[in-house]
Amino acid sequence: MFTKGYTPYSKGKKRSKKDNSPRNPGWFPVGIGGRSRSRTSIQIPDSASASTSYVRQTLQSPDCEKATGHICNLRPQANVNLKIEENNALHSGMRWIDSQLTLSLINTTYDKHQVESPSCPRFNVDYHAQKKWGTCWQYTLKCITCGFIGDRMKMYKEIANGKPGPNPGQLNVALASALQDCPIGNTTVQQLLAGVDTPPPCRSSMQRTSNRVAAEMVKLNKTDMAQKLEQVKEVNRKRGVPENEINITVDARYNSNTIVSKKKPGQNATQAFALGIETMTDRKFIVAAVVQNKMCWKGAWLRGKGFPIECPGHEECTANLYRAAALSEYELGKEMGNQLGLQKFLVRYVTTDGDGRSARGIEDAIKALEPMWEVERLADPVHLGQSQFRASNRAQYSAGMFHGKTKEENRQLKTVFSKDIKCRCSMIINKLMEKYDKNIYDMSKDLPKVLDATLRCYDGVHRNNNMPGTSTQLKCKNLGVDLSTRSQLYLKKMDTNFKYSQDYELRPAVQERRLKQNAEKLAEHKTWREMNKKHDHYSKGHLDPQPALQFQDHDSYCKPKLLGPAAD
Repeated sequence: MFTKGYTPYSKGKKRSKKDNSPRNPGWFPVGIGGRSRSRTSIQIPDSASASTSYVRQTLQSPDCEKATGHICNLRPQANVNLKIEENNALHSGMRWIDSQLTLSLINTTYDKHQVESPSCPRFNVDYHAQKKWGTCWQYTLKCITCGFIGDRMKMYKEIANGKPGPNPGQLNVALASALQDCPIGNTTVQQLLAGVDTPPPCRSSMQRTSNRVAAEMVKLNKTDMAQKLEQVKEVNRKRGVPENEINITVDARYNSNTIVSKKKPGQNATQAFALGIETMTDRKFIVAAVVQNKMCWKGAWLRGKGFPIECPGHEECTANLYRAAALSEYELGKEMGNQLGLQKFLVRYVTTDGDGRSARGIEDAIKALEPMWEVERLADPVHLGQSQFRASNRAQYSAGMFHGKTKEENRQLKTVFSKDIKCRCSMIINKLMEKYDKNIYDMSKDLPKVLDATLRCYDGVHRNNNMPGTSTQLKCKNLGVDLSTRSQLYLKKMDTNFKYSQDYELRPAVQERRLKQNAEKLAEHKTWREMNKKHDHYSKGHLDPQPALQFQDHDSYCKPKLLGPAAD
């Protein structure tokens, strides 16, 4: 232990410049007192080193406290080559490398070995060094026989970005692009790669690549939506209607199941995502997409360190909304209207849910271009049917409407009746659309009370603009990733299978078989419930305690006789 006033043994002493060894005997002059190590260097003899038959040999030497102790090699082993062991452990496991470039590496190293080491009897190849570049690798081979070391080559294809520094690998960019459509993040990818015995890349490099790929995906999506709007214009020209008028459906989703939070003030959600889908064609293209985000990791980290940073506004800020502001579908619709207004489109009908204000936002945005333009909001069939069910369930029916024995049975019959009304109205609308080819004027003649019904059927699923294989090819082409002919054929086959699956599901025979299967499942479930139902019949006083045996009648049990007056 060091005590107060302790003087280091090397205070005021200078090391010899001629000898860089820390065990230089001339470091300290002879005769200097104090706590110091021995002035003679300690040499461990060869007999104390590792050998095949190890005998524990020790040397004695005083330490800094002048206490004599034993020194020896720690865990000596026989003929240990740490460099070879480290090299084998470094190159073990699986790798993602290009097959053609692997052959090029072997052939190039072999040719150079023949030129520079012609006297080598046998080219015994082994790994010399490797360098990881995300999920890509660079390798250097060597010859074990003569010690020849080849050139380092890249086992991946690059994407020329025209910027200073190394070019990104195609595999890293393709992986970041694929993660955009998967519900997993960088940490899960690291765990997945480690599970298949592949060295996972650094999470920070994956995040930087994901940020660059995400920016390119935004540009690609905007370009794709602009092209789809041009297709809608072409369809309107063929129909003879104004080419710049469009009808869309709008819906938003949040990153929370509840609106109100129990742990913090304000809304529980921090992100909102809204899509605008056109209803002029059968493909239902996505023509507008808007995001509201209050999350910014860098801003939160700087505020935690005491810096006066506000989001949005600082450098590399990912938020576009203040953290205490409310997520608004009105603002989402307004931004959506601005996107459509850039291509001179006017929205006539907007189909939304009952509590959404996106239609009002779209109208205010379009009025900046056309002050006299009006946008009409329509209710989608899903929410319209739910509203109809709730209204029917709240209605007051006559006393003899339902013939249940109890109020609970009447309530259940009322619920079944409300569902039946909703299903029947939906079926009627669908049949009328098929009969009159979605002509509202002809439909209104047969059903004048259904003036507020929508023209399109909303299935609640947002479909992509392209098929899966085509979408992957477009993304890779936009990012500069060259796909092989085999991969292109596989993606084309994927589109064919996807189209076949869609057509197969729409076949009347398939739909009829699915309905029969669902009916059989319901019947089996009902039968099982009836067979396993516990028949417990309760009556009044069934759970009351039974009277004791000494009481013969009810009066003697409930009203025991009072004790008479005491005898004199």
